[in-house]
Amino acid sequence: MANREFRLRVEGWRYSRHAMIQANTLFMEVARMACSHCPTCSNRIRTLESRLQGNGTSWRFVNLNGGVYLAVEPKQMPATVGDYLSGLIGLQISES
Repeated sequence: MANREFRLRVEGWRYSRHAMIQANTLFMEVARMACSHCPTCSNRIRTLESRLQGNGTSWRFVNLNGGVYLAVEPKQMPATVGDYLSGLIGLQISES
């Protein structure tokens, strides 16, 4: 799949998130670095960590462009990123 950038809407999150696909990795912005320690953002990070633990998908958090991003390496890049991430982390996510 070609590299691309887009926005994602996450259920319960106020603002849409920057997302991108690069090679075999899907990146979704979770928080801005400057804000990652506030109660809301740190709770989002902890929630994602707990939902992703032991699910068999390769993932990590990375710092990119001033943000904390979830980086996921699906076995096969999904056709619909929102649906894939929704199933992975249990929140309704759609491309905006």
